[in-house]
Amino acid sequence: MHRPLSLILVLAAVPVAQAGLHFNFSSSSPVSAEVTDAFQQAGQRWSDQFYNDIDVNVRIGFHSLKGTSRN
Repeated sequence: MHRPLSLILVLAAVPVAQAGLHFNFSSSSPVSAEVTDAFQQAGQRWSDQFYNDIDVNVRIGFHSLKGTSRN
């Protein structure tokens, strides 16, 4: 039986769909590399969910909360 092998070969030849959602991040004020990386990681997670060509422009506005601590 050569059917399973031929099915594998056909599936291997099918191109993998690439995510078409593209995020363009900008900031009006300086933000840390940690904040920028977090936004890029979130953007990548969303990009992995969509296959249409869509450009998303995001302006990062990030402010620390004063008077709070992480204890």
